[in-house]
Amino acid sequence: MKFIILSLLSFLSFAQIKTQFIFEFGEFSNASSFTISSSGIIYVTDLNKNEISSFDTLGNKLKDVGGFGWQSGLFDQPVDIFANPLAVYIADKNNHRIQQFDRNLNFISSLSSRSEDFESNFGFPLSLAVSNQGDLFILDGENTRVIKFDMFGNFLTSFGGIDGGNFNLKNPSSLSVDSKGLVFVSDDKTLNIFDSFGNGLNKVNFNHQIKSIRIVFNDYVIVTKNSIQKLIIENESLKIEPVEVLDVKFSEIKSALIFNNKIYLLLFNKIKVLSIVQ
Repeated sequence: MKFIILSLLSFLSFAQIKTQFIFEFGEFSNASSFTISSSGIIYVTDLNKNEISSFDTLGNKLKDVGGFGWQSGLFDQPVDIFANPLAVYIADKNNHRIQQFDRNLNFISSLSSRSEDFESNFGFPLSLAVSNQGDLFILDGENTRVIKFDMFGNFLTSFGGIDGGNFNLKNPSSLSVDSKGLVFVSDDKTLNIFDSFGNGLNKVNFNHQIKSIRIVFNDYVIVTKNSIQKLIIENESLKIEPVEVLDVKFSEIKSALIFNNKIYLLLFNKIKVLSIVQ
């Protein structure tokens, strides 16, 4: 699949998505990432507490798990989180592993690779996502690349590393996978798009550093240093609609996602929920 590369300037001609504040919830110390499952459970990572919290879409807390440590179910810098209907995956950065929980945040297993085999080795995971086929994609902070495992934890491939050519990653921070298996990786001010095998398809440049990309169903949301953008992919073209956010400083927004026609904004200490005004 090929895309038409559009410059950021051309995105400005699209009408803004209007929003209206509904409510807010959560009391985080230093939230780093969040995700939502298709059943509507929101999961949030807190760096200072080394905890994972879950909420329903009304903001009611369901559970807290974690704490500092290296044993199963504990964390040292849980920097990113991903959820599907059956499981929750956490990038446990300083423990060099991915921890897997069930949807009720009961520990299932962990995946790590600190062997001498460079191909499958990863450390300081920065971000992660699981495809519809069950493949796990990890943004490997130690080797500055994406590494792919199957649902059983078997190494499949890596890409974006020093041999990545024009798609060589330099300062990546966030990763997401869409329903078609396309892999989106933010690298400073550039959004890199790969197919599921790691072939580079497209690069989209922004004016400011990309802080996060979240994909829920067919809603792609990108947060940069000074904006929130909704990415639209159709007819092999790529467009962007800016999202209007009132009474919130962009510097305070860690991440954002769209679910059921609402925009959820993750700030360091809480989540704000906005309705999309048609």
